[in-house]
Amino acid sequence: MATGSRSRAEIRSLTGLRGVAASFVVFYHALHSGPAIAGILLDKGYLCVDLFFVLSGYVMALNYRPLFSDGQGSFGNYFKFLWLRFARIYPLYFAITLVVAAANVAGLMPLFDVPQLWSALIWNLLLLQGMSFGAGNVNLAAWSISTEWFAYLAFPALVGFILKGSETRVWWSAGFAVAALILVVALGPAAQPAIDGPLSVFGTNTPAPILRCLGGFALGMAIFGLKDSRFADWFSSRPLYADIVAGAMVVTLFLPQGDVPFVVLCALFILHLSKAQESGTSQFLSGGLAYYLGEISYSLYLVHVPVILILRHFFEARGWSWTIASCLGIIFSFALAPLAYRSIELPGRKLLRSMTPGKAWQKSAAAP
Repeated sequence: MATGSRSRAEIRSLTGLRGVAASFVVFYHALHSGPAIAGILLDKGYLCVDLFFVLSGYVMALNYRPLFSDGQGSFGNYFKFLWLRFARIYPLYFAITLVVAAANVAGLMPLFDVPQLWSALIWNLLLLQGMSFGAGNVNLAAWSISTEWFAYLAFPALVGFILKGSETRVWWSAGFAVAALILVVALGPAAQPAIDGPLSVFGTNTPAPILRCLGGFALGMAIFGLKDSRFADWFSSRPLYADIVAGAMVVTLFLPQGDVPFVVLCALFILHLSKAQESGTSQFLSGGLAYYLGEISYSLYLVHVPVILILRHFFEARGWSWTIASCLGIIFSFALAPLAYRSIELPGRKLLRSMTPGKAWQKSAAAP
């Protein structure tokens, strides 16, 4: 379907998965450099961003592939897709970026790896800091928003390469996506020496973070392409398989070289959740709390780093406890995220989508 509106059945467990992952990222940024036990439990929290990339690739294919199906692709459809994604991510991103810049100018919080604020602000507001070769991320968490924007720009090409061929081509595409992630791991130390783990590449000095995103995003699209395959039917036939994969995901979080296996397991987990809802993990992720966290996950993701840094700066200037500041940062992040969601994210999205050519599309399933 190239134009017009269509109904989208939401996969609640995928929304819940996003909420749990976003919450893990908050705890990771707040505490993984603090108490030893927290470091052990949270050390691989950065991998939840890779889960976001895989999930985003799946959801984009699920919701927007018809715009680029055979005989339907056009510049107008491409513009419509980009505008819908822009409307989804930009209002809150714009607001938080300006707030962070203002807080830095006012001396309320530091910025890291940002050589020149005003130059960085331009790159960031254009969503192009991922290709700035050193401008930096004004909001540290926003690095992934910039890299995913490049995935959106490449989306029609990825649809043509991954989803407009045989099942064999989809399998090969999944292999290429995993190979891209392995390449990021291989290049990681050269791309960004001070990393937390093999896939923890997030700076703006090289395109490695973009490759990290594209690898996960393409893997998610490939999983969508396999959802009607014999493998998917077999894999989703037993609820226990989802619980086993979820357990394996947890195990890989404690393995030094478990980053790429974790992302592959994420893809399998998403495939199962999209096909069947009977597993224990699916029931949990579809529940009220996880689902609500998924609804506010984008706001939570963007507000938490500034909140944590402002509180740390305030506490450290007075010689107070860094750990208490970080714990308060967690509490304030979860308190402020619903406010940002209701007052900025939703109204901004509604306003921009009302300007979309044709009827505005309905809310995406598990929208990232």
